Amino acid sequence: LGTDGIGIVGSRNLAPEGEAVASAIGRSAAAAGLPVISGVARGADRIGMEGSLQRGGQAVGVLAHPLVRT
Repeated sequence: LGTDGIGIVGSRNLAPEGEAVASAIGRSAAAAGLPVISGVARGADRIGMEGSLQRGGQAVGVLAHPLVRT
């Protein structure tokens, strides 16, 4: 990427307060020009990435396995 970023990881089963916080972090990262980097899991990862994208930010997903298994 060649830039700083912010990582968002957390629970897959968030309470409403946790969803609000994850989204706010993503939106704040976008406003600061920082991409959100996460493991693309459901829950905090996804909500944080969506918050960034809603504000025109960037989101980078890091996969723990190949896209195609042989």
